[in-house]
Amino acid sequence: MALRARLESAGVVFRSETDSEVLAHLIAAMPERALDAAVRAALRLVTGTYGLSVLDAARPEAIVVARNGSPVLLGVG
Repeated sequence: MALRARLESAGVVFRSETDSEVLAHLIAAMPERALDAAVRAALRLVTGTYGLSVLDAARPEAIVVARNGSPVLLGVG
């Protein structure tokens, strides 16, 4: 809730009540230019378990995957 309020005060408009959307906006708000650095910086601010993959429209060939407690499975091909 605190992260959501912080983003809303910065002008972010949410379309849902999900933690996933908060995390997506949080990653987008990070000053780091590289996707992996932005994901790391955002995840330092969250607590709890998660398993996620993050794509960047500007670099569709790249994917950043992170997990804390939850499993992540990726298939390529």
